[in-house]
Amino acid sequence: MSEELRIYKQEQGAATVEAIKFKGEYFWLVGGDAIATPHQYLNFLENFAHLFPDGKVKQHGAVIGTEADIERLGEVDPLAWEEAEAKRNAEAQ
Repeated sequence: MSEELRIYKQEQGAATVEAIKFKGEYFWLVGGDAIATPHQYLNFLENFAHLFPDGKVKQHGAVIGTEADIERLGEVDPLAWEEAEAKRNAEAQ
């Protein structure tokens, strides 16, 4: 990751990022409403879904679940996670 991108992410890092399982799959809950894979979040891609204030999880307007389908696993430091993932990938090669 470029130093410029790292600085940008740190500046934008005010949003809380929580690790969650949604229907058994691993995601991040960003800012309390956006549900994304780590890859989507770290690469500024479209989110997988959104958690709405009424507890519904929607993807492209369709309800695909509720807050009851979310298991909260704890807060995540996206930059530390990305560095650890890069290290794991390098060791695997």
